[in-house]
Amino acid sequence: MRHRTSPQTTVGAARLTWKRSVLGLLVLGLSSVSQAAQFCVSSDTGLYSALLTASASTEDDEIRLVKGSFNVNFDFGSSGKITGDLALRGGYDAGCATRSTAAAMTRLNAQGQGFRLFPRQASDLTIERIDFDGFSSIKIVDNVAEPAGPYGLVLVSRSAFRNAQMGLGVSLLRHDVHIENSLFVNNQTLPTSRGLLLETFHNPGTGQTSIASVVNCTLRNNSVGLTLGEGTTGAASPPTLIANTIASENSQTDIELFQPAELRYNLYSTLALHQTGSLAAASTNNLRSPALLDPSHRPLPGSRAINSGENSYFPTPLKVRDYYGNARIANVVIDRGAVESNL
Repeated sequence: MRHRTSPQTTVGAARLTWKRSVLGLLVLGLSSVSQAAQFCVSSDTGLYSALLTASASTEDDEIRLVKGSFNVNFDFGSSGKITGDLALRGGYDAGCATRSTAAAMTRLNAQGQGFRLFPRQASDLTIERIDFDGFSSIKIVDNVAEPAGPYGLVLVSRSAFRNAQMGLGVSLLRHDVHIENSLFVNNQTLPTSRGLLLETFHNPGTGQTSIASVVNCTLRNNSVGLTLGEGTTGAASPPTLIANTIASENSQTDIELFQPAELRYNLYSTLALHQTGSLAAASTNNLRSPALLDPSHRPLPGSRAINSGENSYFPTPLKVRDYYGNARIANVVIDRGAVESNL
């Protein structure tokens, strides 16, 4: 759990702070009464069982998934809500003690099932190195009735959301959200399908607004690439940050804003402003241009995404990996989008 008053890591000019839970091997606990758990998942039924157990727990749990593919033939609604920190991490070797390659991923294949996570209070939720394919939607929402208190963090890193009615929908009132180095592609089963739908709200109980940032992501071949929904903001609330991101080849529009956003160092062709949607004053260095990407979403030679991003959004950029596990900076300056070109 994370407190805004004691930040540990800063992403881009004090825009967002987060704490990542450090989980030990197998079982953790401060007493014999309450223990956090770590799950090693290698089967379809094991995944369902681990999700049910972890979502019902009040402790901090981690679900490690072995690399490869799982078939998800169930709808998951997190009906018990998540009251402790929960991390879903993919790409592990058998036994889940190691991830031998930076490129290893876990793919969850569905046939239109839904997947909904409901973090409560100050619980942190982490999704890392998981490829969601064929779901009706992936949704992360919190409870508007939660009392005042510290904010939690939703962190999505090096994951993909494909072939859905909605790739990822995030609607938060008591959590901040940071999404990085992730793909949102081929979500166009409906004319209104989005790669990413993001809504943050002002919480009158805390007097604060959820803070959101999307950094080095690629949104491609969706009906709508990225939608910043209506939401609500407080008078002193910072706008949502969208940075180093590519939105390209989306059939309706690449980016649509229903509230103010700070766009910095992005690459897109179409931008739609609705209601109170606008570009914040600090918006800069956005390019209106075709992205020129190969089928793996890597910038091709001549793409304006290459070596044109802003390094400062990662405090230690040389340690950061792109979606495929490659070094995030190949030639001094980071590329825009989820995949580094190595040019």
